[in-house]
Amino acid sequence: MNSEMTLTEDGLTTDQYYDPATGDTVEASFEQELALQLESGEIAVVIEICWEKLRYLTGWSWAVNADGEVVGCDITEIYERAKKLRPQGEITLCEY
Repeated sequence: MNSEMTLTEDGLTTDQYYDPATGDTVEASFEQELALQLESGEIAVVIEICWEKLRYLTGWSWAVNADGEVVGCDITEIYERAKKLRPQGEITLCEY
């Protein structure tokens, strides 16, 4: 990744960076940039969580291989998977 990454007001990275050599803003993909760092056969897994005032927790995971193929899932996927355990049963949501 370029060391001149564009930051938001909150200090978060964006999907673009400034290229001082050309003077242009370049679109980038963190997943694809990470894939470039991997050896053939390697997989990188990223797990992220966030929250709002420690009340609403959400999270997701994704993995990328050296070919740039990406798979991911959201923390709420458990509800769909839980339905398979008892299709007619009621599932209690974990929320505030």
